[in-house]
Amino acid sequence: LIEKSKSSLKNNQFAQASAISGDEKLAATALGRRVSELYIYPITSNNIITSLGRIRSPTPFALLHLMCRCLEARPLLSVKKGDVQVIEEVLKKEGPNLAGRLPDEWDVDYEDYIASVKTALFFNSWVEENGEDSILEKFNVAPGELRARLDIADWLFYSMGELALLVGFQEMLKHIRKLRIRLEYGIKEELLPLIKLKGVGRVRARLLYNSNIRDLGDLRKIPVESLARLVGQKTAENLKDQVLVSVDASKPLTLAFSGA
Repeated sequence: LIEKSKSSLKNNQFAQASAISGDEKLAATALGRRVSELYIYPITSNNIITSLGRIRSPTPFALLHLMCRCLEARPLLSVKKGDVQVIEEVLKKEGPNLAGRLPDEWDVDYEDYIASVKTALFFNSWVEENGEDSILEKFNVAPGELRARLDIADWLFYSMGELALLVGFQEMLKHIRKLRIRLEYGIKEELLPLIKLKGVGRVRARLLYNSNIRDLGDLRKIPVESLARLVGQKTAENLKDQVLVSVDASKPLTLAFSGA
């Protein structure tokens, strides 16, 4: 995150500031400046960068767990006896994909690691389209706390994407960006093409998908009258306006997306 103007301390990277002579200067690297702009802990940036390099398969749960291992995601959800079996099953399935290895039971980091897995399960429940009532019952997280945690998750996933871009983990970017949108709306990946449309949220996107309108092509083909029976006349017309080809056939198709 920082670099020195002279190399006399290069063999002792952890020298005290008082040991730096007057003609030596410290300066932020490009990475250091971006970490400062993102307002995340330096240790968080190191954790994200090293973990992205170790993850074998960037499954949604692996990325959620990485986010939950960040200091900014605290406090983690507490683990109860009834959670242990579920956590063990998840670790058997996702263990090889996770950046950090499960500590031994007597290790000081064991409980914290287990709590991070449960917290990742909570976020995973949201992106699997479980409702607020279900999450409250299963994780004891009220809607207000859910929204607060989602705001922090959005910040961390934005930061994760920025760091991945800066250090060259291009292959991770699409997975990070998809999951960030899923966290925002609480949707499964299959709804991503529909959620981009203005006026479509998680409920309306699921309604369209379950009615065999799976993408913009399907939406373009369905008659406006049929669409109106699903979402109402005004919304149907608005959606058709976003996907219909321009009157001038020579012009390319223009889609009006929301800022999501």
